[in-house]
Amino acid sequence: MLPFERIGEPSVVGRKFEGLLYDVLAKSGRFNMKRVLGPESGNLDDLENAARIREKINVNYALVGSVVEHAGTLEIFAQIIEIGSSQIITAENVYGEHVDVDRNELIKLCKGLSIKLRDALPVIEKTVVQAAGKKVLLDLGKESLIKKGMRCILFKDGKPIVNPQTGKELGIRAVKLAYVVIIEVHEEYCEAEIKEVLADGIAASHKVITQ
Repeated sequence: MLPFERIGEPSVVGRKFEGLLYDVLAKSGRFNMKRVLGPESGNLDDLENAARIREKINVNYALVGSVVEHAGTLEIFAQIIEIGSSQIITAENVYGEHVDVDRNELIKLCKGLSIKLRDALPVIEKTVVQAAGKKVLLDLGKESLIKKGMRCILFKDGKPIVNPQTGKELGIRAVKLAYVVIIEVHEEYCEAEIKEVLADGIAASHKVITQ
């Protein structure tokens, strides 16, 4: 999470929104959050600067945006950007009144924005349809809400986890095969490009999960 741009008439309560939003997102169970403070974050449209941020804090996505305040009203605009390409994954906003005197209203806005961002980036598990070189086709179409620029993990089922004392099977360990980025979304499937190979042998029928 990078510092948000402030526009209008920042209130005492409104200035606290970034910390509240960060806490709400961190507790949502969907996002693994890190926060960058200060002006050194720079512009993500500058790919060199974006790469520097990614290397410095080891993240794939950045949450950026702006806060517009006027006469007790507050509107938050937020974007999630894939740092490697500066691709905007999703853009959401929330609006509230009397935020300058009502901290609960600010919390409500942060929770509402968290829900919108979570719904825009669903966790979905599907199947690899085809694999050839650096490109893979995935069983994720437009109805799945998959988006260009989203990252996914390719994996396969490994050996069962067995309790050595009882012999009971406790589950199956997942073996990560690669990290991929969605490059094109079609009605019934999407195309992805492999960014990092973790194990050889990627093939159709292996699984994929959104990151």
